[in-house]
Amino acid sequence: MTSRLRTHYLSRVIWVYGWFALGAVTNSYAAELALNDMLNMSLAELLDVKVDVGTRSAVEIQKTPGIVRVFVQKDFERYGFRTLQDVLQQMPGYQINAARVGHSNLFIRGVQGRSTSKILLLIDGVPMRDLFWGNFNVDEMINLAQVERVELLNGPGSVLYGANAFAGIIKITTKSEGRSIEAGYGVLDSYKDGETEQHHFQQVVVEGSTDHVYGFAEYYDSEGFNPERNRSGELDTQAQRKHKKAAFVKYNNNGLTALASVNDYEYPYTLSDTGNEREFHREPSYASVQYQHEDKQGGSYHVQGFVNRSNLSRVDDSYTDEGDLKRHRIGYRNGWLLGLDADSSRRWGDHQVTFGLSWLRDEGGRHENVSYNYKNGALSSISSSNLLLEDPSRDDIGLFVQDLWQFNRYLSATAGMRYSYLSDFDNQLTYRLGLTGQYEQWYSKLLFGTAFRVPTYRESLKLYDNPLIGRNLLKPETLTTLEAQLGYRFSKADINVTLYRNSYNDFITDLPTKSVNGQYLTPDAPEDGDEYSYNLDEINTFGVELGGTWYPQSNFSLRFALSALLTAEETAGLQPENTELLVDWYAGTRDLGFLSEYTASLAAGWQISPRYRLGASVYYVGARSLTSDYQSRIDPELRNASNADAYTVFNLNATASLYQNWALSFYINNLFDTRSYGQHMQDPTEYDIENAGRVLGVYLKASY
Repeated sequence: MTSRLRTHYLSRVIWVYGWFALGAVTNSYAAELALNDMLNMSLAELLDVKVDVGTRSAVEIQKTPGIVRVFVQKDFERYGFRTLQDVLQQMPGYQINAARVGHSNLFIRGVQGRSTSKILLLIDGVPMRDLFWGNFNVDEMINLAQVERVELLNGPGSVLYGANAFAGIIKITTKSEGRSIEAGYGVLDSYKDGETEQHHFQQVVVEGSTDHVYGFAEYYDSEGFNPERNRSGELDTQAQRKHKKAAFVKYNNNGLTALASVNDYEYPYTLSDTGNEREFHREPSYASVQYQHEDKQGGSYHVQGFVNRSNLSRVDDSYTDEGDLKRHRIGYRNGWLLGLDADSSRRWGDHQVTFGLSWLRDEGGRHENVSYNYKNGALSSISSSNLLLEDPSRDDIGLFVQDLWQFNRYLSATAGMRYSYLSDFDNQLTYRLGLTGQYEQWYSKLLFGTAFRVPTYRESLKLYDNPLIGRNLLKPETLTTLEAQLGYRFSKADINVTLYRNSYNDFITDLPTKSVNGQYLTPDAPEDGDEYSYNLDEINTFGVELGGTWYPQSNFSLRFALSALLTAEETAGLQPENTELLVDWYAGTRDLGFLSEYTASLAAGWQISPRYRLGASVYYVGARSLTSDYQSRIDPELRNASNADAYTVFNLNATASLYQNWALSFYINNLFDTRSYGQHMQDPTEYDIENAGRVLGVYLKASY
């Protein structure tokens, strides 16, 4: 780093610590009470957490079938988490990998995908994803400032939630109260040809509440982190700007909850070809009404209706060698999700039985590429093309039943089954059997469960250059999981170890294809072909997860996780006879690429005093397994196999209360400016995706 940049950083650090010094000489009893809430929480409250993501009713986490972990607003404050990705990095079994198209891929227990379509994200019970790729974002698009708790289920969840609750579930519950204004500013490090560049971001968050109404609004703008090299390994000059505007309102009274949310998020297509600039514009908006009631006999019922408009567009600008605009193209990938969900739970003796009915419809809206073509600086023509073979409308109707049977004070069992009627695919029957035990400080879990995922629009309905290709007749993917957990509760800690085995059948993958049924996918250039989706035979993964929480004192806490993916193999099976590929088909069994065998994380929070808090986190990602064609399309002089090496990232944060209800906080992510990369699944022959450099942020918050 140059001396000028060192001076720049030093001046900012001095400025931050100057504010801390100011906090040391001010006195705010109200602020002390606000920051002292965590000290007043008993260790029993911190360790005895109830969750409902695994049962649809509140159950102690040790008695919940399936492997569930939970983070609440106090955890975000302790450890300095600001985005959902910060939380997921502390989860055993999760691997987070940047995707070329701008979002972060999540691999849970070795279940991979080019999108996040294999994981169900629920925000206040509303599924969040686009319908073309099945993606959702976990970065700045979801601000933890409006989140009350995050429940995370590793493993299958289709019995309770239907399709796409496949590899795992992320269940977010938003806040119902809070009154504050927060403004932040920060810088990000990027690198270009041996030089360090800095890019800036700013953010404003406002929340307010009355007895029954909560509102939240956010503005975020960032120049973004710029990877040094593009997909061809050449120096990249594309802007990586991110911009977000969001608003949310919730009404909550006597079991009735109504909410609405709008979000406008622009973010870059991370790696583009030279002469191209791409970005995404994601505009999800949703509304939900739900009612929940519990009676004195321990029974309950819940009903919810929702609508989610998932508008998504991709802007693609192409330039001539002289830098003149050649084409401006907008790709629209819009859709709607409509849903109704109802369940009722009743207790009969030692049994708590839950019945449920759900209906989910997805409807494709506008799916079209519109190209504005330029010549000599002037608009010459406008053309358009459809992206899908047909206008889709799908229904998923599910009936499920679940029985939680408490044998005695030590043992309980869970049995659940769901039948899903699918309008466009074979109907699915999913089930799970679980056994949980507790004896003094020991607890254990054993679960056998199944799940399924339906193909996305892109996988099954993509319109190729040759419309005679027709619809891709794919089958839903299915997953079978066997997992066992053993845990021990100390007086101030909880530690557990989990073994799992996944068998993942009819998995869907894209392969470069020349023809299907004798029809060229790209008639004008047959040798170029296109990607085509296939059901392959099976993927098997086996691994171990270690997780724990420790509160040596009420003002100090640690969370830690360690994962080992011991086996990850795929078997393709026989090549379909009606296809001609552009790559060699491998029918045998081989190790999966793109995965790290070991990952680890640690987060620590220390409430130094009622007015000062310090936090830190670290995560380690082991060396990634490589495919045989790794970086094969890159100029040999630009290839760098060390991009796949292991790396460790350290983060630091601190908060101090100032005058009255003011608080100042700062964080440094990637403290030591570690350079690291993620191999993208979209095309392993290309250059790796660089992860962000050092990020410094300073925030000032006023509570009222």
